[in-house]
Amino acid sequence: MKGAAFSLLFSGVSASTCSVSQNTAMSADFYSNTKISQSDCCDLCAGDSRCVTAVYSPTGECHLHDAKDSAHPFGIRGWMLMSAAPAEKNIVELAESVKDLSTLVSAVVAADLADTLSSAGPFTVFAPTNEAFAALPAGVVDDLMKPENKAVLADLLTYHVLPEQVLSTQLKASQTVKTVEGKDLAITKDSRGVIVGNQKVSAADNLASNGVVHIIDGVLSVPTIPNIVELAESVKDLSTLVSAVVAADLVDTLSSAGPFTVFAPTNEGFNALPAGVVDSLMKPENKAQLVDILTFHVLPAQFLVKDLDLFQPVKTVEGKPLHIQKWGGAVQVGPSLVDLKHVTGADNIASNGVVHIIDGVLLPPSSVMV
Repeated sequence: MKGAAFSLLFSGVSASTCSVSQNTAMSADFYSNTKISQSDCCDLCAGDSRCVTAVYSPTGECHLHDAKDSAHPFGIRGWMLMSAAPAEKNIVELAESVKDLSTLVSAVVAADLADTLSSAGPFTVFAPTNEAFAALPAGVVDDLMKPENKAVLADLLTYHVLPEQVLSTQLKASQTVKTVEGKDLAITKDSRGVIVGNQKVSAADNLASNGVVHIIDGVLSVPTIPNIVELAESVKDLSTLVSAVVAADLVDTLSSAGPFTVFAPTNEGFNALPAGVVDSLMKPENKAQLVDILTFHVLPAQFLVKDLDLFQPVKTVEGKPLHIQKWGGAVQVGPSLVDLKHVTGADNIASNGVVHIIDGVLLPPSSVMV
């Protein structure tokens, strides 16, 4: 048997290195096998803590052996016995060794993430190239690197990191994973390759001592969650409510940190009021009454449907109590138990609270409509 060593290269990045014995196989008691390339077989074993030895067949089958299975080598022509050597560089050192990741390295330093990404991990990093950063609108990268934007930069970079090691060979056709930043990231794999978010992986499975780096051809955009006003603006059937919020000068309040719960009447709910009432409420001279009505639809805390009891009175931002009852999965809300509106669209999450869509306008007790 003749031993040799090989190193797999992806765009200038070293992947796993395996020592190879030619014309050698192993006990048939392998714990996993798959049909992949020789280089991927080496990477798969290197990225699997259980794997001690991989055996690669002439027909492209990769057999993985744990410590128990790896004790019985034997000679067979055309087969290869591979033992993965541990990667020597951590993720930051690996990125520093690749010229085309220099912008990413600068960003990691500016965000004070070098120590984190040099720690034990393991991590998976989706690494945008210099060209990917350069494709962002003019001035964006320079702005992100400024000390005052450090938090935004950290959020952006940690959205490119998973808190575990995931090789391309471990991916299913479709999956959603949670990033270190906290939000979900969609990953798909097919015959054309791997897509992360909407960016293509151009060089996969670059192993580091504390995880793996997949080079991607674009910068991932962190999904943004709209605030309550933005959420309402995105729903066509809440346009009258949005106009009322603007007329009452409540946009800034309902865009602030909150949290709030808003019971949002539909356009049809407003149209059910007596003729002329909505137009009259929108007039500047009736702004105070409009504010009272709208703030009667707002609670100064976030309540999802699961947080509600069968019945409870809850104080509104307007000051008077609102009666909420939940029965058989249905939620109703109103100024009294004899005047209840139905929640038709519950738990619409915003960055500063939640919106429950209702089928009518709530009027504070003793409110006289103009």
